[in-house]
Amino acid sequence: MVLLQNQDLLGNVERKRIRCYAIAPTKCTSLNLAIRYADVINSIVLQDDYLPRITAALEDVFKSLLWWAWKRCLYTAGHESENWELASAEEFQPVPCLCRCILDVYEDDLRNPIRAPPGGYHMNPDWKADVVLAIRGLYLGNQSDYAVLFDNKLGQTMFDGGYVHNGLLNAARWVFDAEHENQDFLGNVERKRIRCYAIALARCTSLNLAIRYANVIDSIVLHVETQAFL
Repeated sequence: MVLLQNQDLLGNVERKRIRCYAIAPTKCTSLNLAIRYADVINSIVLQDDYLPRITAALEDVFKSLLWWAWKRCLYTAGHESENWELASAEEFQPVPCLCRCILDVYEDDLRNPIRAPPGGYHMNPDWKADVVLAIRGLYLGNQSDYAVLFDNKLGQTMFDGGYVHNGLLNAARWVFDAEHENQDFLGNVERKRIRCYAIALARCTSLNLAIRYANVIDSIVLHVETQAFL
């Protein structure tokens, strides 16, 4: 990361030509930096070597694990991204448009909308520059939505070398089965032209998948001041 911040010292070598391989590294960056530099840094970790590396007493280890679980479930889960950097204007620019795309899912006819937000949807149904697949998330007003949300167990479902939420994966497969025939009209779209914007999403993938697909998936989280609700 230090090298990338001083590329001029190497004659401005292209980022794609710089690779770092860290073997059994300690945790030394926040999650947002790990994702930002995932295209450059490869962390190599051998499995099943946790206890042999520990020099502390097992009692202290278990206490640490319980403390970690408490923070993860009751404290950290809702606050771990509070110190992340705010999105730049360029990064946030597509978000309002995407919100309008999600709202227009409820319209039967975009040429004659009945639920348009102030200023309209800013979309022409005849444009063909982009293909947008907008999916409304869980409504949680129906029992079936809760069935999807709770259809998961730790380590239940593997996907592309990582773990995913079983119920949400089945929902995604249902959408794919319903829409994949439309791919024939698009041909083999390059990965760099595919973008996913997930707004206020639930946790549904393991960390390695989140990093692997970081160049495709953008998670949009709005922060609010907790004090305002106390």
